[in-house]
Amino acid sequence: MFALIRSAVPSQRLAAPLSRGIYAARVLAADDSKPPSDPSESDDYYIPEENYDNDLDIEAGVLGADPVEAFMPIKDEEVTYANRHKKIPDSEPVNIKPKDWKSSKDEEVKPLKDKKAEERRVWLGFKGWMDVESQKYRKMKPHATNYVGGRYPFPLNPFFNPRPPIADSVKESLYKEYLEDPVRNTPRVLSEKYRISIKRAEGIIKLKAIEHHKVAYGEIVLQKNFTSGMESMLGVRSVTGIMEPQITKRTSVSGPRFHAVPEGEAFGPVEAAEVLGRKPFQQIVDRLAASTPYIVDYEGLDEKFAPRPQKKL
Repeated sequence: MFALIRSAVPSQRLAAPLSRGIYAARVLAADDSKPPSDPSESDDYYIPEENYDNDLDIEAGVLGADPVEAFMPIKDEEVTYANRHKKIPDSEPVNIKPKDWKSSKDEEVKPLKDKKAEERRVWLGFKGWMDVESQKYRKMKPHATNYVGGRYPFPLNPFFNPRPPIADSVKESLYKEYLEDPVRNTPRVLSEKYRISIKRAEGIIKLKAIEHHKVAYGEIVLQKNFTSGMESMLGVRSVTGIMEPQITKRTSVSGPRFHAVPEGEAFGPVEAAEVLGRKPFQQIVDRLAASTPYIVDYEGLDEKFAPRPQKKL
C-alpha cells in the first residue's frame, strides 16, 4: 500500500499512519492540482517496512513549483527538515535509519546576535580608552618618556629599563672639541669632561668623523627630524646624564688555572700575564689612560674629519 500526501502550505507538517506493507509518501508542489494517475510511474519512494514503525512523520517543504521529497522518521523527538534539497534517485531504494538524522537544534551554534554583541562590547571598550586614557599619549613630553607602562617601555617586562642615550647635540659638541685640538682634547680628557668612558668617547669621535665625511661627499643624507623625534620619545636630555667610569674592567669568565711556582720565586702580575700569554694589565690601563692623540682607523677617511699627528723626522 501507499499514500499520497499533499501539502498546500510549504511548511506544514504531515503525518500518515499506514497499515503494514510498504510505506510510500510524496510531498507535492502547492500548485499541483491532482496526484499522478499511476503511482508506480510517479516519483514516490518506497521504504521497507522492517526499518520503521507504523507511524511516519514527514515535514513538507516546497521551493517554488518543484516537488521536494523528504522522509524523516521519528519516534520520541521532533526532527526538522534539514535535508530538503537533497534529491534521491528513483532507482535506489530508500534505507534511512533514524540515528543518521540529526536535528539542527542539537547543533551548538553561537547565535549571530551574541557575536555582534561581543564585537560591540570590544569596540566600545577600545573607543572609551581612545577617548579618555589615550589622550595623554597623543603628545610627546619634552625630554621625558611617555610609555604606556609608566617607566618601562614594555609593560610586561619591568626588568628592561634602559638608560636614555646621549643626545646628538652632545656628540656633536664632543666631536667639535676633538677637531679643534686633537692633541690636547684626547679621548681621556673628553671622557672626564663628559663623564663617559674612554671607549665611548673614542666611538663617538670615530662615528662622527665617518658621518661628516659621508655627508660632505653626498653619500648619505641625515634625518635630523627623525633623530629629534626619537630622542623626545626616549627621554634624551640636552646634557649627558651618564655617570660611568673612564676605564671598564673586563672580568675573566674562564675557569681557574693552576701554575706551580717554586718556593721563594717572585710571581706577580707581569709573570702571570706571561703565563697566560697576555699583556700585563697595568700596561693596558696605562695605554687607555694615556693622553695621546686618537687616530681614527677607517679606510678612505678624509683627514680634515679625523686629523692625524704629523710624524717627526
